[in-house]
Amino acid sequence: MAKFLITPKVFISTFIIAIFAVVFTIQLSNTSSMLFNRFSFANTILPVPTLVPIKEASKTSEVHSPDGKMKIVMDKTTRPQALANYTITVSEISGTNKKIILSRTLGENQSIQIPDNSWSPDNKYLFLKETDKDKVSFFVFKSTGESFADGKQYIDVVPLFENKKYEYKLSDITGWDSNNLLHVYTVKGDGTKGPSFWFDVEGKNFYILASR
Repeated sequence: MAKFLITPKVFISTFIIAIFAVVFTIQLSNTSSMLFNRFSFANTILPVPTLVPIKEASKTSEVHSPDGKMKIVMDKTTRPQALANYTITVSEISGTNKKIILSRTLGENQSIQIPDNSWSPDNKYLFLKETDKDKVSFFVFKSTGESFADGKQYIDVVPLFENKKYEYKLSDITGWDSNNLLHVYTVKGDGTKGPSFWFDVEGKNFYILASR
C-alpha cells in the first residue's frame, strides 16, 4: 500500500494557493456587488427633474400716422398657459397724451394686429385686426379714445356687414380711401374673389364699388 507524504514545501505551496483563492473569492464578491449596485439599483433611482418656471415675454410694436404726428403702440405680454395680454395705446409721436384704447387677454390661436394703414388720413380714426383661428374681426376706434354715439368703445365691422345679408363674406380691410371710408374686400361662397366695398365709419353703411 502506497503512502503519500506531505513535505513542508508542498504544504507551503498548498497554503499559499488557498490564501490566493480566498482573496480572489472576496475580490470577485466585492466586484460583483459593485456592478450589481451600479447597473441595477442606480438605474431604478431616477433623478428628480428641476422645474423651470415659464417666464413672461414682452413685445412692442407701433404704427405712425401718415403725417407723423400720432402713433399707436401695442404691448403684447405672453403668459403661461398660452395666454397673451394686449394693451394698445394712442398718443402723440412724442408719447404725450397717451390713452389706452384696448386691453384684452387672448388665448391660443388668437392675436391682434396693427395694420400698416391703421390710421385714417385725418388721424381721427384707426382700426385693428383680430384673428381667432378661422375667424377675423376688424375694430374701428376714435383716436381720442372716446366712445361712439351708441356708447360703444369701437365699431365691430364684420357683424355690421353680415347683417346686410350680402351674398359675400368680408375677408379683409386694407386701409382708408378717405377720412371716413375703409376699403373692404370680400369673397363669394365658393371662396373666389367678390366685389369690394366702402365702409362709411360715420354712417356705418356699406357701398359696393363698381368692378371693371
